[in-house]
Amino acid sequence: MSNKFIKGAGKLGLPSLYKYEDSESFSPIEGEIKIDKQINRLFIDWIDGEIHINQRDNLTIREDINTTDKQYRAFYRVKDDELIIRYVENDTNIGVNHYNKDLFISLPKKLYERIYIDNINANIKIKDQEINELKFDNVNGDITINSNVKTLNINDVGGSIVYYPYLGKYETNLKLHAVSGDLTIYMNEESSFRIKSNFVSGNVSSYLPLDNNQYNNGKSIIQLDVVSGDLKIKKYTKEN
Repeated sequence: MSNKFIKGAGKLGLPSLYKYEDSESFSPIEGEIKIDKQINRLFIDWIDGEIHINQRDNLTIREDINTTDKQYRAFYRVKDDELIIRYVENDTNIGVNHYNKDLFISLPKKLYERIYIDNINANIKIKDQEINELKFDNVNGDITINSNVKTLNINDVGGSIVYYPYLGKYETNLKLHAVSGDLTIYMNEESSFRIKSNFVSGNVSSYLPLDNNQYNNGKSIIQLDVVSGDLKIKKYTKEN
């Protein structure tokens, strides 16, 4: 989990004093940073703007920001096989002065053990990745995943989630805890899943025929604990 916390009012509930441990081991992201070390795990703590994770030959990180003030730049650390990215410098009083920053991460093609994103108000797009475990703690940000994910865990308040499994074949174990927000999954007829759902207000719709909330042999699980939101299973095509 993130070490950011709310102190004072802050715009839209954003924290005004941003804090995290071991800050002396972090460096600012200035320009495009190339990381040569082998990375298996990634943790991102972000507040607004957008996060883009794409595939490229080299691991690089950069941010787009409309200020030259160093303390408002993102900071990063590589320790062992983990890359950690923080929204700003430790002890920065951001208050209402958040900068709608965009974060861009390029990852070489491989299987990543774990990617964890703790997010407020940023839209997230992840494309062309192989991920063993992908986790989100998400508030008011829309998430689009176009990747092959083995385990997907999402805690969501107010964001919509769209998931395109690789070539449309759904083989993911997914858990969604949501206060509000819809989950849409695009999949093909080769998929196999079983839905375990607990809705206060919400529905399941599927273009695939379900038998007692199951399709084919029910190999993969879609587990939902939702206050308000729908699960929509739509047909995957290359044009999606």
